[in-house]
Amino acid sequence: MGAGHGHGHDGAGLRIGRGPRIAVIALIAASGLAALLGVWHWWPDEQRAHHVQGLVPVVAKGVTVVHAELTRVRTACTGKDVDTSLACGPSEAVLLDGGAAGAHVAIDLTPDVVGTGLRPGDHVLLLDTAAVSGGQGDDYSFYRADRGGSLLWLAVLFTVLVVLVAWRRGLMALVSLAFAAAVVVGYLLPALLSGRPPSPRRSPPRC
Repeated sequence: MGAGHGHGHDGAGLRIGRGPRIAVIALIAASGLAALLGVWHWWPDEQRAHHVQGLVPVVAKGVTVVHAELTRVRTACTGKDVDTSLACGPSEAVLLDGGAAGAHVAIDLTPDVVGTGLRPGDHVLLLDTAAVSGGQGDDYSFYRADRGGSLLWLAVLFTVLVVLVAWRRGLMALVSLAFAAAVVVGYLLPALLSGRPPSPRRSPPRC
């Protein structure tokens, strides 16, 4: 009984002619050149982008955001939704930056804010209204929790896990992700703020 022999072809011996290779390389080079010309033509106007950003301030004029570390956490005596098992009153924090860095200040934390799990030692962002109020009343108020440190550790852990699981492919994926983020933050968003079109505009057809 004769045994049949099958020969598989995996494309190892496939040869591409010189003409198609030149055509593909020329197409890639032309596409890259067109992309570079488009980036140069629609490069964002930084002055206009900063001007547009200034039209929508994050905080009121004269108010600054400072970093602080909580040293005492208590629910403000608002008269409602207060846990009677705990003494209510102002919380305390030490300023980490700004003109009064190192100073201890009192701030009011509502029950909803305390309910998020804030504890002494947590970093928060405060609004400094001293320049607006002229030193009358409370100059500092709670803005939001500072999660920058936690997010940084999560990003580091995510990077380590991706590299351990996928190794080179994971590393290249992270490089691609970083490049895409840089393009969006450094080019696309500033270009949109400066009035550049999100896509090339075509002239309307003439009748």
